Amino acid sequence: MSNADEKPLQHRVAELEEEFQRFEVKAERGWAKADGVAAVGALTGVSGEASLVTSGVKLANFEFDLRQHLKDKALERAELDPKGLLRRIIKVKRKGQSDRNITNLAHERITDLTRDLNQKLRRKADKSAVGATSTRQNSQVATAQLRADRAIFEVRRLHDEIARLNSRF
Repeated sequence: MSNADEKPLQHRVAELEEEFQRFEVKAERGWAKADGVAAVGALTGVSGEASLVTSGVKLANFEFDLRQHLKDKALERAELDPKGLLRRIIKVKRKGQSDRNITNLAHERITDLTRDLNQKLRRKADKSAVGATSTRQNSQVATAQLRADRAIFEVRRLHDEIARLNSRF
């Protein structure tokens, strides 16, 4: 290497510093965001050294959409958001269970009333059958009494005839 080809050492160091020593700093206010970039370079004679450091910090990124926020609140008031829908589903399930319980109680009550009514109808039918039997038996007794009266009358008539015939002979 010739000295003519080489640039002066200070000039080369200056080039390296321009090339490697960049410092960037970004900062945002509000929920803190920071970026940092650093580079250090050194060159001495024949040997060279370069060190690079990069770091970044982002605590939070916050964006607020007022339209979407208002839409979300309207859905929440109308219970059309996921939590509201879940609450409505739970209400409907509870109402359905309550209605099912009331229906079951009504069904049991109707079954009991039907059973009681059927028992009363059977008793009424039994009484009617007993009454019809009693009426039929009363009619048969009356007929039997009438026949017995006729038989008694016939027997008396026959006794009278026998007595009359005996008195003649």
